[in-house]
Amino acid sequence: MTSFQWNFDSAQPFCGAGIDAESPSRFVSALCEDHPFPFIFTKDEISFAKGSAEPAFSLCAAFCCKEALFKATGIPYNFTECELIELPKHKSVSLRLGKELREEAGISSAIAHISRTETEPSEVVAVVLTFRADGDK
Repeated sequence: MTSFQWNFDSAQPFCGAGIDAESPSRFVSALCEDHPFPFIFTKDEISFAKGSAEPAFSLCAAFCCKEALFKATGIPYNFTECELIELPKHKSVSLRLGKELREEAGISSAIAHISRTETEPSEVVAVVLTFRADGDK
């Protein structure tokens, strides 16, 4: 993937964008552990990844979303406050954000566009857009 067009419609005002890319191979060894990286992934994310058709891809996508969200907000946060527990059927998915993260970052929601590069070795790319609730500044 060298470029893409992403059209979205939201009643909420756009706030920020971030992007991250990683190799799924980086996450293969972590799948042998019961709960790898407990400060990064929630138990729900681990369960989802291990039950998916491509566990390393699932963990990699979750990690990329967390990194891209950090870049979109510019605010350090507890990575377990952001969860990716489903892979998008049409490349875009809403992230589950904890209340503390939403309040601290001043966002109401975040959506991620997840794709794979066509190069070898393949990488997962996540672009995250954040939104404010109506009336927030």
